[in-house]
Amino acid sequence: MRVDSDSEVPNSFIVAPTNGVVYSVKKNVDHNIFGKGLSEVRVSSMWLNEFGLGFPLEGEVRGLKSREGKSFFRLFKKGLESDEKLHVHAKLLEIEGKCGQEVGLEFIKCELGFDVDLWVKPGDRGKRAARFGYFPFGGTVLIYLPPHFDVLISQGDRCIQGSTPIAVQLGRNH
Repeated sequence: MRVDSDSEVPNSFIVAPTNGVVYSVKKNVDHNIFGKGLSEVRVSSMWLNEFGLGFPLEGEVRGLKSREGKSFFRLFKKGLESDEKLHVHAKLLEIEGKCGQEVGLEFIKCELGFDVDLWVKPGDRGKRAARFGYFPFGGTVLIYLPPHFDVLISQGDRCIQGSTPIAVQLGRNH
């Protein structure tokens, strides 16, 4: 299933913020910034198909943080466990949807790439799929969704920024 940013798909859907391949989907994950009991979707963004980053939902940037640390090679099959993530170079972005949904994005620099370039700051607003940055030569994007979302994609699926639905908010008309 694909959606257009201008389609009639309800705001309860979250779309992929980047092009890439889903490496893992985990449930009941705790994150020191985004909260507890979350779903985590790990997407590897490759340097040949990276064309920018887009809002996964219509909303407002609530937080932007940087964490200094080591790079992570995006093709490693191993997971990024909570204690390992605390030592990996990343930028973290919190977005609140206009329906109250909160989505966390963690952009992890790859050893073979550059740091993510985000063009937003807290208070900025964007429509679903609106460009907000670029990940030169790709990296790893971790998407954190609250427990009231049903993840629609699986390991091995390919994502297209702005058009691949990755989750839907439960209990909403869709």
